[in-house]
Amino acid sequence: MFGTAYLDDSADPAVAFVAAGFFCLDPEWKRLRREWRKVLKVHSLTYFRSYECRALKGEFAKLEEKWGKEKARTIADDIRRRLEDVIESSRIMMGVGFGINMKDFHEVDSLPEARANQQWMRECHDYQTCAFRNVFNLLGHILILELSGENLVAFVCDQSTHDRKIRRGYERMKQKCEILQSRFIGLSTLDDKKVPELQMADLMADVAREMITRYIATGSEQEAPPLALRNSVLRVHTWNKAGMLKLLRGEATGA
Repeated sequence: MFGTAYLDDSADPAVAFVAAGFFCLDPEWKRLRREWRKVLKVHSLTYFRSYECRALKGEFAKLEEKWGKEKARTIADDIRRRLEDVIESSRIMMGVGFGINMKDFHEVDSLPEARANQQWMRECHDYQTCAFRNVFNLLGHILILELSGENLVAFVCDQSTHDRKIRRGYERMKQKCEILQSRFIGLSTLDDKKVPELQMADLMADVAREMITRYIATGSEQEAPPLALRNSVLRVHTWNKAGMLKLLRGEATGA
């Protein structure tokens, strides 16, 4: 089985940083891409971003200019629901996410033992790269260890100022795990405004951040995905203080 994972991030700097996205087979991506564009075209939108939809900024500002704030809000919410329906129309989409509790992270990262620990400083201090590396690993675990067959995956991330570090984290992870060298077949970066699959990853990252934010606020078990994406979100992990300390003290090999 060969497919592509499109990944993006979402953050509330004081609460959580999340890397997330969807894996799907390439023929299905083609169908989803076509349906996604149909939804946006109705209102002459060229791309979707969760923040811009929520705030009526950027591409979604044109809705407020045309309809006024109240009606634009209703239209924007309906567009998001229709896009979520596009994702849910697929029976083989796999949504994954890895989130970092930022309060816990800053507390642990500031410890003298963390600053003196080479593994922590190399693999965890840069929390953005850490989150992406762990979502690579999470998807690899699912595709290689949990699903049968010779499953291959290519990764695509949104272009950002962090591209180079994310690539280094990806390459380092492949070096450490021999099986990934033949199963992970590449990482590229593209402009999310031009790639609907990355816009879907943006929506997944937004959903995962909301799930993790609720989890952190309540301290309860991990929140279930929202009903709108109940069939598409496969797994979302949160890295908190207990897990960070285990890694720091050599009681765990990864986040």
